[in-house]
Parts: sequence; structure tokens; C-alpha cells
Amino acid sequence: MAINNTEGNIIRYQDKLWNHYQHVLLPVYPPHVRVDPDPAVRRALMRLVKPYFIRWTTAWDCRENTGFWFIIKDRKEDIADYTSKIRNSISRGIRNFHARIIPASLLKTQGYPLYLKAFQRYQTAQAPLTEAQFRQQLEELFTEGRWEFWGLFENQSGSLVGYSMNWIYDHSCEYKTIKLDPACLKESGSYLLIHEMNKYYLNGLGFRYVNDGSRSLMHESNIQEFLEKKFLFRKAYCRLNIHYNPWVKRAVNLLYPLRNLFYPRHDGISARIGTLLKHEEIVRDMGNGI
Repeated sequence: MAINNTEGNIIRYQDKLWNHYQHVLLPVYPPHVRVDPDPAVRRALMRLVKPYFIRWTTAWDCRENTGFWFIIKDRKEDIADYTSKIRNSISRGIRNFHARIIPASLLKTQGYPLYLKAFQRYQTAQAPLTEAQFRQQLEELFTEGRWEFWGLFENQSGSLVGYSMNWIYDHSCEYKTIKLDPACLKESGSYLLIHEMNKYYLNGLGFRYVNDGSRSLMHESNIQEFLEKKFLFRKAYCRLNIHYNPWVKRAVNLLYPLRNLFYPRHDGISARIGTLLKHEEIVRDMGNGI
């Protein structure tokens, strides 16, 4: 069976969509949607796409600590649930900023400087996108589900100081990308943006949950820790599954005993090897390794 690849890195095979991202094949669905390819499908995808590995999750929102999770909030947004310190931060954010849904065209013209400012705060081996790549990314977003873009604006100047790219599918919303000017963090801009989006999706639209994606293994995710501690998000545990390209499988078996030398690292190829081996460690700890 042939692969239909018409949306950038998005691949359709047997009515399922996959994202070929940095040589890894990932399902294009929120984690509660079951995607569990059988061995024949895995072999076909490996032969046709040739990724380093295929990654998917099962056992969504199980009680067991599996070592892998998505950061979600599945309760109504209620400011009364928060401590006085968090409520004060939200109030300060309201005084200084406002948030609203914006067109993609505004993000294309004004978003890149914010992206660079936010990126400079990360400890990661990845290089930042160029402005051309940034705009291309916005033009090639997959069309499964729908996208909404939020902007955070300074009240006094009206300037765009932050944004969030949100993907909506089956009554759930993933905050795919949140970027903020570091200067607005001191004035509680992040509190205002998260609070307004939570209200809109959980209270206004009645979505089953919002989430900030899966556990980040490539670099530290301060935003996920922030959401857990401040906004009562939680870890929804699930089982991580990996199917390797044969030569990658051999390399993982060879390097696995040395995994502590590679992870965590933030420099180039060592960081990528360390991330790969961390995936394998999680899978082996669940008794499902290679």
C-alpha cells in the first residue's frame, strides 16, 4: 500500500496520520485516541518512511507510574482553587496584559522575534528555526482537527509579547507551542494567558481536557512544571512503545550500558543519543524493551 504524503511531514497510511518529525514517526492524534499499530503496519511504515523509530503510547491515563506521561488539566478552571499567591499573580497579569484569539497572519508577521527571545532561554541541543522556517512551519500545519492561535498583548502599548499555538481534536486541546517574551514573565503574563485559555476551553467549550504534550526528554520543560505547580495540571500516565529501525536497534543495544554518560546532555550528538537511550530506559523499566 502506498503512502500519501501531501502535508509537509504528515503521512497517511491505512487511514491513520503520522508525523515524520526529526526522523521519528509519531501518531497525529491526542493521547486518548487509541493508535496501536500491529507488527505488519510497523514493518510497512518502517520500510516506506525509514524513520529511526516509531513511537506511540497505549494505556492512556493509567494509575501506574510508567515513567511517561502527558501533562493535562481535566477539571474546570476556577480561580478559587488556587492559592492567594497564584490569584494575585493572575490579577497582576490582568492589569498588565490581555489575551485573545488571533489570525495566523499576525503570528507570521510578528511572531518570529518572540520565538527567538523565548528560545534563548532553553537549554537544548537544537538550533532555532530561521525566520523562513518559522513561517513555513505555520503554513504546513497538519489539517487534521483544527488550529487556534492566541496572542498575549501588553495593555499599555498593545504590543504582542507572547503567543500560543493550540491544536484541537475530539473535544481536547493541546497547547502545542507557547512562546513568551521573557520580560513579560516578571509581570505575570504567563499566568494571564494560561488562565484565559483554560477558561475558554474547559469552561466555555466544555472540552474533556487541555494538555501541554508529553514528557519532554530532549530538554527541560519549565512550562510543564509551571502548569503542574501553579495551575493544577497533572501527569496522565501511559505506556511508551518504540519500534526501531534495525540499525538503530543495534546501536541502542550497544550503547545502552553507557546511557548515564549521555543523559542528560545539552550538546549536539551526545544529547540526541542520550534522548534516544532515555526512551529505551523508560520502555525497559516497563518490561517492554528490546
